[in-house]
Formats: sequence, structure tokens, C-alpha cells
Amino acid sequence: MVFVAFLIMILSDSIPDIGAFWLIYLTNWALIVETIAMVMLCISTAWGYAKLPDGSSDARIVVILLLGVNEAQPLNALEFSPQEACLFWDFLAFPGFFAARIPWSFKNFIWGLVFLLTYLGWTLIHFFAQIGTPSGCELYIDPECPIYDAFDWNMPMMTTIITIFALVGYAVLAGLYTAFVRCRQCCFPTPVGEVETKDGPQNVETIENAA
Repeated sequence: MVFVAFLIMILSDSIPDIGAFWLIYLTNWALIVETIAMVMLCISTAWGYAKLPDGSSDARIVVILLLGVNEAQPLNALEFSPQEACLFWDFLAFPGFFAARIPWSFKNFIWGLVFLLTYLGWTLIHFFAQIGTPSGCELYIDPECPIYDAFDWNMPMMTTIITIFALVGYAVLAGLYTAFVRCRQCCFPTPVGEVETKDGPQNVETIENAA
């Protein structure tokens, strides 16, 4: 619910100013996908909690979420800062990843790659359809303005090089996450074998992977 509320706050703050142009930016695409993912994780966690036996009442992930809520809208602040909140959420994602039991393998890299390639296709549509940006730019007339100055299809060679570096960087990041999961499994090994659940004996690792 925190991510849903955060998305609603962003929309209410941005849509009145720039309208549908809010949807052209990669960060906003990522925020929507992240919110959907968190809602699905919440549902799968509730499902897994009903299946798995009662465990310890470890509140690490709760503390991380509370920190994120306070950073997204500090109790002692009057002005909302989306950029600061997004950056802080990114930093929280790492300890949250260790504190939770979110399954991960290198094959999950494929979904992120699909997302990146889809957005890459959108930048080409944006360029050839001459959609422009809400505030214009200095180098081109408004319909020819790129979404991001550093990713400009008016200069195809440079943009292609940036695209290649972005894809390679994402592959490296996926490898790091795979290494982080192995570290997590070493520090907090997953129980193996059958355990008694509310639906009878089941394999713990199978339940976690299904969730």
C-alpha cells in the first residue's frame, strides 16, 4: 500500500502540470512497474504466510518500510520531494532484498531486459512520431526534442553507444544480484525438506519459489 500511495502522490503532483507527457519518462515507467511488482509481492507473501508454518517475528523488513514511508513524506516536512524519495527507496531495496525471502535467479534478468527493450522501442516511436516534451528544449524545435538530452536519436551513433553500455551495465547488475542472493543464502540458508503446513507436509523451498 505504501508504493500505491506513493504512486498516487506522484500522479497528483505531476499530471496537473504536464498531463500525458508524464508517461514518456523511463523513471515513471519504472515506478509503475515497481508498484505493480510490490502489490504482487504483497499478495504472494500473504499466500505464502498462509502456507508456511509460523516463524520468528523478525521485524527487519517492517523497519525498512517505515524508513521508506518517512523519507517519502517526512513527518516534519511540508514539501514533497519525489527525486529524494526515489533515491532513498533504491538504497532501501538492497537491505530489503536481504531481509526478505524474495526468490531470485539469473533468469529473472530476462524480464528486466524485456522492459528495457520495450522502453527503447518507445524512444524510437517518440522520435519518429515527433511527440516532443512538455517543456521543449534548446537544440531542436519542440516536436523533435528527445525525452532525455543524453539519449537523443537525432544523434544516432552516440545514442547507439549509450544503449549498448546500458544493456551491458544491466547484465552486470543482474550478475551482482545473483551474487547477493548466494550471499543471502549463505547467511540465511533456506530450510530444506518437508515441513508441516496448514495444508499438510510440503517442501519449504518449493513454496518459497512458488511465491
